[in-house]
Amino acid sequence: MRRALVLAGLAALTVVATTGATARTDVVVMGKAVGPWRIGMAHRTAPGLLRTVRDPRELHGGCIGRELGAARIDFYRDLRLYWAGQAFTKLGLYHATTLRRGDRTSRGLAIGTATLAEARRIYPHARLRRGVHAGDHEFGVAELSVYQRTGYESGKQLVLWFGADDRLVAISTGVSGC
Repeated sequence: MRRALVLAGLAALTVVATTGATARTDVVVMGKAVGPWRIGMAHRTAPGLLRTVRDPRELHGGCIGRELGAARIDFYRDLRLYWAGQAFTKLGLYHATTLRRGDRTSRGLAIGTATLAEARRIYPHARLRRGVHAGDHEFGVAELSVYQRTGYESGKQLVLWFGADDRLVAISTGVSGC
């Protein structure tokens, strides 16, 4: 019996190793999280940090919105994290973007497979902007943004970025407000 369990376990490990089934994918929840990164969490770094951009002019308790207002931006291979606060020692995560193939929205739109047409069906009232130029903060040639008001001067957003072939290439979420 014990030998059969060990053999079954080894067979399962072999299948996982040969199929690449260990690749992690994250779910993006609008205004709440990108995988383990929670909106509002205190600043921390993770292994794989490529570079950091700091802007002391953005250290304040004022308004933030999308990428605007970031006192620190951490660049990882397939992830951008935007931090705000009143001091570099007390930053909170307010916006995140994932570019990892397979990461998906809570409604099932996955990077690399979902199309703009599918996203328009799920979010018919979302704002579409075409002609965007890809860069550090713009990740595709088209942007579909969903915004939900959460207070008088605050809200949460989900931004879907699409490449020239109308496939989803990045997903952003965060909060904004004053």
